[in-house]
Amino acid sequence: MMAQNNINFTTIAYLNAGNPKQVKAYRILTQNRIMERLKKYDPILVGTIPINIDIENSDLDVICCFQERGEFASTIMQLFGQMAGFAIKTCEHQRTLSVKASFKVEGFEIEIFGQDKPTRLQNAYRHMVIEHRLLCERGEPFRQKVIKLKQQDYKTERPLPSCWALKTILTPDCWRWRKQSYEQDGIKIVQYIQNQSIITTTCHENTIF
Repeated sequence: MMAQNNINFTTIAYLNAGNPKQVKAYRILTQNRIMERLKKYDPILVGTIPINIDIENSDLDVICCFQERGEFASTIMQLFGQMAGFAIKTCEHQRTLSVKASFKVEGFEIEIFGQDKPTRLQNAYRHMVIEHRLLCERGEPFRQKVIKLKQQDYKTERPLPSCWALKTILTPDCWRWRKQSYEQDGIKIVQYIQNQSIITTTCHENTIF
């Protein structure tokens, strides 16, 4: 399936015209009113499913922007605390205090991630947009190579696994050109990838307030 270049990722409407997994994701998010309930936090679905490079265990990642961490965590617990497998953590993610919650719906794990940063400026969204650009530029064979790499070597607990896959496939000259091109938009994805080994994420179970 060829990547479409004009997708508006700030809504989930595009999922309903996508592949079977995307259509199912749309139904689950809509029927359970996930995005609607999170509306005040400007939610955006990110990750691999929106850009069609997901693998079997890929989850639905929703990023949010909160003003006050305790209020956000309390709201998430009230809204989704009854869902199967619900868990919530505070995390220091890339030196920013964050809240991460997860639960399961119809075989999908849904992860809600919040920071006191606008969602369009969060790394997960910015990186996804760049990945999507590359997929559109390089075509279907490139997408299949990314998926194969993810299936073989890249696990979901690694930061930005699809970015690593993209960097692995591109030649050094091509990657360098992409880096310069995308950094003109203020997105320093390659610097993040190169430095990710010294960035730690520390999570604490249920220490929300």
